[in-house]
Order: sequence, then structure tokens, then C-alpha cells
Amino acid sequence: MPENPNTLTVDCNDPSSIVGVVNSLMPLHDVDTRNRFNGIKLGVLQSEGVTGVYNRFNGRTVADILATESPHSLGKPIDTGEQDDVKFSLYDPETET
Repeated sequence: MPENPNTLTVDCNDPSSIVGVVNSLMPLHDVDTRNRFNGIKLGVLQSEGVTGVYNRFNGRTVADILATESPHSLGKPIDTGEQDDVKFSLYDPETET
């Protein structure tokens, strides 16, 4: 494990693998950093998809991502439940006015 995991660079050649690469860095961080980093990743994933995560994370250090990106708020779920042993939370999509 590196002395400072925030100096690690997200390095991925395949956009479809970027989420797995980012996820592999999560356990190297303390809980607070992991939660912030994951919140940013999930927000970008929700709003811009896998391509957005690739474009905004690839080639950057964790420290740079944490310093320049802000977490997206999903707000409160409008419904939660379980179906076929899978738990879910449903959020209202953002609407542009």
C-alpha cells in the first residue's frame, strides 16, 4: 500500500472498466476519504454515465479528483424496497427548468 493513497493516479485504458478501477482504489483510503471519493464517483456516474466517469477521472490523482470535484446529492429516495432478493432505492430524476 502506498504511503499516501491520494497520490495514486486513476489509470484505465478501457472506458467500460473505469468504475472497477476506481472501486479498486477505495479500500486503500480511510473511511472519510472513501465516502467522499465514492460519492463523487456515484454522482458523476448518475449524471454522466460511465463515459463521464472515464472522462473526468482517468489520468488524474485521487487528490486532484477530491480537490476539484464535488459530490452530487441524490436527495431522498422516492421509494425503496426489495424485489427478487434485490434491495433498491428509487430517486426522482433531476428535471431542467
